[in-house]
Amino acid sequence: MLALHWPLMIGGLAGALLVWWPAVAARFDTRRIAALRVFSVVYAYVVALHVVCAPLPRYSVPFRPLTL
Repeated sequence: MLALHWPLMIGGLAGALLVWWPAVAARFDTRRIAALRVFSVVYAYVVALHVVCAPLPRYSVPFRPLTL
């Protein structure tokens, strides 16, 4: 996990940002792009809450490689 953490985090960030780009959004139907955008907002919420606002150890399991 330590070796895969940064590629997975960068891929997740890229995917969360790309769904808001009109050229990428044009490739999906409206229901699917709406769902992907909801997921990207949830991703941003998790990062903001668990990394910035409340870094509680019991909730930081996905972020442990970053803190080691």
